Amino acid sequence: MIKSGDYQYILLTDGTAELTNYTAYAEFLTVPAQIDGHAVTSIGSEAFINSEFLSSIILPDCLTTIGIDAFCGCSFHTSITLPNSLTSIGNGAFAGCESLTRSILPSSLTSIEAWAFSGCESLESITLPGSPTCIRNWAFSGCKSLTSVTTPDSVTSIGERTFYNCTS
Repeated sequence: MIKSGDYQYILLTDGTAELTNYTAYAEFLTVPAQIDGHAVTSIGSEAFINSEFLSSIILPDCLTTIGIDAFCGCSFHTSITLPNSLTSIGNGAFAGCESLTRSILPSSLTSIEAWAFSGCESLESITLPGSPTCIRNWAFSGCKSLTSVTTPDSVTSIGERTFYNCTS
């Protein structure tokens, strides 16, 4: 583990960086595209978990992966725009982000894992881009305000209880 400023990270085999921990308490945060000269391509498991102070975040355009529970329990103000380079959203990545009303998902996305947005009680609508083939179990469960879901023709499998307890 390497420490640089407010971040801890590891180097991946391709020489890029995965952020593993954020140690400050900023309300508005722009995640760097590079850290110590290495492109940030991944947000690791639990890197920002329960960062209740964090109300707005901008992610770098080079990001490809958001890991398990990476932003679980964060209090994003209302929305997050995910970069066009993103291909995978891990299990529980945004679970319990109760203030999140909108998320813009990029067309590069190929995987939405289990519990990815579960418990996002304020999430009102989701438009999935044209590339994912599978939405895993419980991905949007407990999104009580969800009234609209648009899926592309590429989706061939929707997991068990993906929209469980989406009462709106």
